[in-house]
Amino acid sequence: MPRSHAAAWRACERPCDDLVRRRVSRWITIRRMTIESLRALDPADALYATRFVDQVLAAAVRAAASDVHWQPTAAGIELAWRLDGVLHPLGVFPAGVATNVIARLKVLAELLTYRTETPQEGRIRP
Repeated sequence: MPRSHAAAWRACERPCDDLVRRRVSRWITIRRMTIESLRALDPADALYATRFVDQVLAAAVRAAASDVHWQPTAAGIELAWRLDGVLHPLGVFPAGVATNVIARLKVLAELLTYRTETPQEGRIRP
């Protein structure tokens, strides 16, 4: 006797819920660890921008983020990444290092570091 659609859905529901629950739990853990490690960095360090960018990009790869958003504001750099189509904020980081972080990102994306008055579009390739 064939199973009904409802019975088939109930049979599938548990494994799907567990998969989603594990994936979200993994994202939350990576996000928490990323924020903690970024806050532990010393802004006075000469390599702060390099370490900051490298840690964010490494965490984004671990979390399987499709893209990372860096938004410079008066308060600092607002950081967010996109997971499964949803943009998740990571926080705001110090304004004093924004220019160095932006310069590091431009170098990685092979953009013109001296061009600040016009927007540029780029991609960081592995």
